[in-house]
Amino acid sequence: MTWKYKLPQQPRKQYTAREVAASIGVSVPDVMDALNAVGEFVTSPSRKCIEEPVKRKVCEHLDIDYQPPAVHTPSPWQSKDQSASRRDRPVRGRPASAGPKDSGTRTVRSPDRSVGLGNPADDVSVTMEDFAWTYFGFTDVDRDAWCVYLRRGQAKEAAKLRDAGFQPDDLAVSVGGWTVYKRLREGESMAAVKKLLDRSRQREAG
Repeated sequence: MTWKYKLPQQPRKQYTAREVAASIGVSVPDVMDALNAVGEFVTSPSRKCIEEPVKRKVCEHLDIDYQPPAVHTPSPWQSKDQSASRRDRPVRGRPASAGPKDSGTRTVRSPDRSVGLGNPADDVSVTMEDFAWTYFGFTDVDRDAWCVYLRRGQAKEAAKLRDAGFQPDDLAVSVGGWTVYKRLREGESMAAVKKLLDRSRQREAG
């Protein structure tokens, strides 16, 4: 059984020429001239129509270092704390004591790309996460242990690791200078990494 998770289309951020001028420290006429020079004909400095690629072209034309917008990636621990907070918070417009039959909306959560194996697009949907862990025979405690290293939508991946002989704690073990988790994340097969782990433990046991 396979579930697909697709992120909703996100609107692109747009700027006015005035905002671009203020952010890169030049005058508005200079920005308007640069826009014309790169083939972007903006009719008004107050029109919100300049996207990030065009802003980069303007910076290159004016010989100014382009600074892309900052992207914040939460740590696995922050992600788990935020997820727990969202689960505990009542849905807007519905009383906290509302029963399971009450209708409500659920916010779509983006996969935490700082943890996990493989492509986040292959994770199950947010609404199927809890069912997936139960379906593959995991308890809540098992799920929380695996989710130190995997995304919540990766119950199927956890089942593959379990069937290959791994325990959650094994992913933190260093083998040949790399942890098991890093080897798996870099694309090494589960079978090959399990052999390395077993040999390392046999040597340690003497």
